[in-house]
Amino acid sequence: MIAMNQFWKEFPLKYGCLTTVKIIVGQEPYKQALAGINFSVECKKSKVPLYQDIGNIAFLVNEWIKVQDSLEMIFNLLFGRENSLKALSYLRMHAIPANVFAEQLWSKAKVLLVNRFVGGVDQKSNIEEFIKSNESARIHVLFVGKKAYEKHNIEGNYQYALALHPSGNNLRLSEKYADNWYYCKGEQLKPKSANFCYEIFRVSSHITKHLRVIPNAWNSQFKVGFRVYGVMV
Repeated sequence: MIAMNQFWKEFPLKYGCLTTVKIIVGQEPYKQALAGINFSVECKKSKVPLYQDIGNIAFLVNEWIKVQDSLEMIFNLLFGRENSLKALSYLRMHAIPANVFAEQLWSKAKVLLVNRFVGGVDQKSNIEEFIKSNESARIHVLFVGKKAYEKHNIEGNYQYALALHPSGNNLRLSEKYADNWYYCKGEQLKPKSANFCYEIFRVSSHITKHLRVIPNAWNSQFKVGFRVYGVMV
């Protein structure tokens, strides 16, 4: 917990983070594994009821073993592109479990990362129930990928938008991809409700200067992206 407290000092939260519930809905869990470690983060027990009901956390990766396109772009949205890889590096360097980080995102910034389908089962009812139980709150829902959106049939009082899935396969749609995930302007989020605000999902905009990211580093077991002061991410 000391390391997690220090994380929020390195990447301080924006004022007003707790005023809006922010739900990012992915399509389905990762199916890959590396060195015997499944990417998908299971969550059978959690302090966050929705995570326990669904049993899975979207976008994050066990042991931060591989920076997937989706993971990096979600961190671009939450922390800004200047800090996304630095934040991931910190989490790996301090061996902070992905489920602990997810619970902290909820308690500190009211962000939830869930998948629409888990084990082939539509989580519509669980997501709806959560939204209904928080009807007094201001709620924004970002659907990531068409399968997450599913004809927008999740009921409840909330603002919403559909983002292009951040898979590298969609880089051919370069203008929309850059708007959704690099600059995070949200001008090309479609469809989008009238009062949806993409900026609400940015929980930290502080520029961390003393952490340095070195690309194309080598890990003794495998190549996995980036290093911060000798720590691979």
